[in-house]
Amino acid sequence: MEFECMMKEYQLVCEAITPLRYAFGESIEIAVRIRGSEEDEAITVTVILPADFDGDPEAALQTFDKVWWLHNCHRSEGTLTFDYTIASS
Repeated sequence: MEFECMMKEYQLVCEAITPLRYAFGESIEIAVRIRGSEEDEAITVTVILPADFDGDPEAALQTFDKVWWLHNCHRSEGTLTFDYTIASS
């Protein structure tokens, strides 16, 4: 993946932090893990939630999609996806 393209994707990730906090909750810390590979030019941003997360993570992700991602996904040209995982206790 070219440097310019990567910078564009990371800019989108930075812009996504506030809407992710809105969707998953302002009071929790969100750790973001970015995964990519040489074979696959896609970058997956995984929101790592604490084991005691008391919300519905699937509903939160859908809220993020509706509030922000669906309006901005075209900017990634299909190379960026968002997901979540719940950390082990």
